[in-house]
Amino acid sequence: MADDTWNYRDEHFIKLLIEQNPDGICSIDSTGLLIRTNPALCTLTGRTQQELIGTHCFSFIAPENLRNVWKAIEDVMDGQKTTTVSTFVRHKSGSKFKATVSISPLCSQSGVIGCYLVMKDCSKEQDTEELLQTTQKILVYAQQIAHLGSWELNPRTQIAICSEEIFRIFGLPYTGYLPIIKILDHIHPDDREPMEQQMIDLLHGQPYDVECRIVRPSGEIRHIHARRQTMSEGKHKRIVGTIQDMTDNKRVQEALMQSEKLALVGQLAAGIAHEIRNPLTSLKGFLNFMAKGHFEDHYMDIMQSELTRIEAVTSELLVLARPHPVQFQTIDLYEHLSKVVELLQPQSMMRDVSVVLQECDQQVHVECDPSQLQQVLINVVKNAIEASASGYQVRLSIDTSHTEHVSVRIADTGQGIPAEHLNKLGTPFFTTKDKGTGLGLMVSKKIIQSHGGDLTVASELNKGTVVTLTLPRRQHSPGPRSVE
Repeated sequence: MADDTWNYRDEHFIKLLIEQNPDGICSIDSTGLLIRTNPALCTLTGRTQQELIGTHCFSFIAPENLRNVWKAIEDVMDGQKTTTVSTFVRHKSGSKFKATVSISPLCSQSGVIGCYLVMKDCSKEQDTEELLQTTQKILVYAQQIAHLGSWELNPRTQIAICSEEIFRIFGLPYTGYLPIIKILDHIHPDDREPMEQQMIDLLHGQPYDVECRIVRPSGEIRHIHARRQTMSEGKHKRIVGTIQDMTDNKRVQEALMQSEKLALVGQLAAGIAHEIRNPLTSLKGFLNFMAKGHFEDHYMDIMQSELTRIEAVTSELLVLARPHPVQFQTIDLYEHLSKVVELLQPQSMMRDVSVVLQECDQQVHVECDPSQLQQVLINVVKNAIEASASGYQVRLSIDTSHTEHVSVRIADTGQGIPAEHLNKLGTPFFTTKDKGTGLGLMVSKKIIQSHGGDLTVASELNKGTVVTLTLPRRQHSPGPRSVE
């Protein structure tokens, strides 16, 4: 009696387990006919128990999967303990969804007499997987468009798991990972030493945001911008970062800078022509004297002086206009400012504005590209001349009070700039001039920033504007450093 009670309770428990199971469950005989089913299978297939029991299990299996499903059933009937197959299930409405079917043997004392089928709806998992795959594809395309690759570093192995775009940037076959030492092998020799220090800082969790050059296996040089940060996940820290190919951006910036150079040359042309015409007139006069037989020794000295003046003006103009690779070298800042003042003298005379360079009591050296710095100074001083009223001054001075950097102040005596416009200065196409584009100051800011410095503007209405250029100071005079 006790055994009968236990068997009853056991069977009741199993029945409840099957009835309440969210997965579709049924039992079939050796021919595949359904003997029993639970409510979940009815819901999944869109059929009632009366419609299912006595029908073949193939009634809800998609035709293209019948062979695989029946083979799995036969394998279980032949003695295999359990197996699982993927299939599409047909709903009564005609729609299909993906499912996994686990098949287990249904046994009696005489052996295997059928099978249990447990069907799990995988359509949501499929949707999630497809969404994940779509998202991954979009991410790959987005990285290709932005030329931006991502990576995650394992500090213990010093190996970075990298996105496909990083391999494209480096010109390497895609493997999914790169050891740090492998990355350093592709850094341009002139940039390798500072990047090695950045890598050491990286392994110690220090942030970085750097630009450098890499050399592809083909020999092609590319400019990259690398960033990293540390992310905390509980007790674990992840070091992740990005590498962006900036080569095309660099070319656009260089083209923009050259365009601004040519625009400056055009704007200075009238003043330069006036500056050259005066000594030419003098030379012409002395040549006429000499042609008529009049000659004195000091004529040659005067003519030589006039020719030197013409040569100086044209040389400065050519340096500004001629395109050339960026080349950093150490210069005397005061001497460089003096040349800019001299070049802009015709411009200032035409507007009746004097440009005054305050004397500096010490030599100040900065490392820069002379042509680019000249372009910035001409642009800023020219703006100051145009802003100043007739009869007033533009004052230039060098602040040497700091040991690590030096500042150049260009102060005009114009009407000033409204406070609400100051933050917009340096953005493309915003200008306070009638015929300006706003590109000149934007290019100037980028040049100074590429030199490791800063350009700031302070202004007060009816008192004038002060532009301050801050550059790293050089105590010694190292040799030229080329940048391709």
